[in-house]
Amino acid sequence: MNLAELAKHEDRVYEMRPIPLSKIGTKLTKVRYNEWKITVFKSRGEIQIRHMATDHQLNLGLDNFHEYRSPNFLMLKCQLIFEGALLKSEPMPDPRR
Repeated sequence: MNLAELAKHEDRVYEMRPIPLSKIGTKLTKVRYNEWKITVFKSRGEIQIRHMATDHQLNLGLDNFHEYRSPNFLMLKCQLIFEGALLKSEPMPDPRR
């Protein structure tokens, strides 16, 4: 994924795929509100994602992003999980293996 190109579109609202999950106790459910803003840190090779409804934030390295798909989808190599006040990422296995 091209960070410089993505940085030109920081004003967009993105949806994440796979859809993030919310963890309450031991139960995982898909979140209903999946709108995110991004900030690109080119010098660090990171993208900060911010959930627009809750203001949860997380910095992810470029290796966690698979690709951008139009109109405004960011395809991830990790699963985002809301757990109380925290936003976590868990790596997903490579489906090609």
